[in-house]
Amino acid sequence: MIITNDKDKIIWIFSALRERGVNLGLRDLLTGLRLLEPEWRKQTGELGLLDDLRLLWCYSSEQIRLFEKIIKELKELEEEEARSKTSTVDFQPEVNPPKLDDQESTPVTTKPGRRPTPEHASESSTRDKSATGSDPGAAAVPFSTPVHSGKRRDMSIRRKLTALEMCYAWQKFSLCKTDGSLRDIDIEKTIGQVARTGFFAGPVLRRSRQNNANLIIFIDRRGSMSPFHPILNELVSTAESAPEIRHLKVFYFHDVIKNFVYNDPLLNKHCPIDSVFEEIPNGLQILIVSDAGAARGELDASRMVATKGMLDKLREHSSQIAWLNPMPESRWKGTTAQVVGLLAKMFPLDQNGMSRAIKFILQDHAGRV
Repeated sequence: MIITNDKDKIIWIFSALRERGVNLGLRDLLTGLRLLEPEWRKQTGELGLLDDLRLLWCYSSEQIRLFEKIIKELKELEEEEARSKTSTVDFQPEVNPPKLDDQESTPVTTKPGRRPTPEHASESSTRDKSATGSDPGAAAVPFSTPVHSGKRRDMSIRRKLTALEMCYAWQKFSLCKTDGSLRDIDIEKTIGQVARTGFFAGPVLRRSRQNNANLIIFIDRRGSMSPFHPILNELVSTAESAPEIRHLKVFYFHDVIKNFVYNDPLLNKHCPIDSVFEEIPNGLQILIVSDAGAARGELDASRMVATKGMLDKLREHSSQIAWLNPMPESRWKGTTAQVVGLLAKMFPLDQNGMSRAIKFILQDHAGRV
């Protein structure tokens, strides 16, 4: 990355801090770029800008030391760029042409509006090529080698869960109980009856095993969840096609569930939250999919209070609640997601995290299977 202005410098420092594990989000970057506004720059110079960035992004002595180290690397990078710019090769053509045999040395001069004679033009071209070894016009162009940091700064969101892995995870969502009708043949008891009576009077039936898995998924949409819409669409699609789930309902919300939820992902049709749990059999499991504020990297007190009220309302209908967070676990620390993880069991939205979440919401029924 070639640093040409203060904006590039701020982005370079921000990326370097993120690469070294400092928990910074998009909101921190936008706040740092606000330091370039005129009202801020009136009272701060380049040194003041770096001091403001250190106060804004560093919360411990370890992070301050890391920041100072990055600033030192930045200065070395700027010096290297300056040296590469000054190491350009400029071609200086000769003022006087070479002497000709048996003739006096006279400078070649041309009057305005007239071109040099072919003899002088060929001599000048030959002289320039012999001095530079190539086209003289190319030698006069300054050349600098681009500087690369050697590290890839990729802030994009990588996909960690495929549709096939989702299907494998849904296969574990099975809650079978022997509470069905008497339609399965009990082979062992039938053979035992024949052995006792000496003849076959008919098969001995037993109750069939029935899958009582009932799932409601609440998905956060829009805002910071917009980059995850494709993977969440596949999550819903694979759940709807999973034969292991007996009853499935999917609802949507934005940031926090309040008094109503939405029936469609575009958040157009809404319904009261109490109507969601109507006509749902016993044994209800709930999955919540949201970044819980981790994508923006902020700690929002009002969102924490609202989320606690949301979970208390959901626990009136089921205690089997798991939270899937599409942001990696390393991004939860210091954000609202870290606090929400104490209120509800939270798992990352990857193959391992999804399997653990399904196991968690089913484990309370394991003794009754």
